[in-house]
Amino acid sequence: LVDGFPRNQDNFEGWMREMGNKAKVHFVLYLSCPEDVCTYRCLHRGQGRTDDNEESLRKRIQTYHNQTLPIINHYKELDLVREVS
Repeated sequence: LVDGFPRNQDNFEGWMREMGNKAKVHFVLYLSCPEDVCTYRCLHRGQGRTDDNEESLRKRIQTYHNQTLPIINHYKELDLVREVS
């Protein structure tokens, strides 16, 4: 189980270079959650992270849409995504 990786195209390309012929991806487990729920949970989780504020969370969600979602969509095209919502 590889958690939270690859998150972007550079990660994906590095994985393919290093592990592409060494490890078989059987499936991608995608835990989906509505943005408003994610934001609420981050703002109220009480861990005191300095980046748990609305502005930072908006940027993190935008980064997810721009960089991570295309990787998930790549695996969807290969019919390897198992989504839990």
